[in-house]
Amino acid sequence: MLRQFIQRASGDFCECVHRMKATAEYATANIAVWWDMKDCPIPEGYEAGQVRSSLEAAFKEQGYSGPVSITAYGDQTQTPDHILKGLLSTGVSVAHTKSESTSYFMYEDLVKWRRLNPPPATMMIISDQVGDKFTWDLVRLQQRTLYNFFLAYSVEPEYMVLSISEQWCWKKLLSSSPPAAGVQGGAMFYCKSCNYNSEYLKKFRKHLSSYSHSREVRPSIEAAVKELGDGPVSITAYGDHKHTPLQALSSTGVDIAHTVSDVTYSRMFSDMLEWHRNNPPQTAAIIMLISDNVEILDCGLDDRISALETQMTAQQAGYETQKRLNEQMMEMMKRMYPNKGLRSSEISEGHVPRKFPMQIPRKISSELPRIGPSEISSEYTEDVLPSGRPRNFPTI
Repeated sequence: MLRQFIQRASGDFCECVHRMKATAEYATANIAVWWDMKDCPIPEGYEAGQVRSSLEAAFKEQGYSGPVSITAYGDQTQTPDHILKGLLSTGVSVAHTKSESTSYFMYEDLVKWRRLNPPPATMMIISDQVGDKFTWDLVRLQQRTLYNFFLAYSVEPEYMVLSISEQWCWKKLLSSSPPAAGVQGGAMFYCKSCNYNSEYLKKFRKHLSSYSHSREVRPSIEAAVKELGDGPVSITAYGDHKHTPLQALSSTGVDIAHTVSDVTYSRMFSDMLEWHRNNPPQTAAIIMLISDNVEILDCGLDDRISALETQMTAQQAGYETQKRLNEQMMEMMKRMYPNKGLRSSEISEGHVPRKFPMQIPRKISSELPRIGPSEISSEYTEDVLPSGRPRNFPTI
């Protein structure tokens, strides 16, 4: 039944593919669908109630008539009420997730569903992230089990190495099928970061704006970046916080930056540069942006960071040169005045001892450290010398 699918992208459009009819063992088996609403939104002109009817019509066309469960994932604070009502009324469950953790929760739910639904059964993912986020886990899963796998996407994958039974372009999949008749029960609203669920839209909306939900921002972000490292995480929330539950955020260590929309990104950009200055790449530090407009922040950021790193390297070179000269001077002073009890801090910190004898014997002038041109940082040019200091120094 399964056929190997290895394909090169053909652009931002989807081509039709040859389909294979369901075999008897899969024809009436369970079908579970996990749908990324950000990658594959409901196109303009379509109703939310058409999603289930379109999917079921496409399945039946290929001979699949088993029960279908559908869960839609995305930032539901941005989803209009009429879409949420249309989905729930047709038996589509809705899960609230932040965009950076959507694939994580989709795969987590897929694994849980698999434990309760052994093959024969069919799994379907509607997302543009399958090639990047799901492929190798699903390949290992298919090596051990005999699940059918369906795929739908808005942008055709560049490469895919999976055993795929059926595939569709998302917009073509949403046919002109009318919305499902009547109200189908069993669907729920879920908040994945809080383990909250409700079958009522009003309660769901109230939860998303509640104190308890806001307290889950830090744990959700930390869970999303956990596999990148376990270092300390600092979080700053930017925006117009007139209606934000500030106490809930601040109580979990999230800094609040109140900004109007016109200056939000310039403030974030400025703060990122300052943070980068204090956390150089040598510390293996990680910067994470949570925004739908990353291209605004990315414009010029690489150049500014590169210039900052160059400046920091020059400053470090100057510091190392000065430190080496100080150490050489200290060793020379110890040999000259072994009983003076000089402390290294008096020299290394740039201070001259109060009782330091200013007359240096002529015979030891050769022991003074010589400064070659290559040891002076390029940032310390003649222009920074005090105007009253003579440029030519007398030799001893």
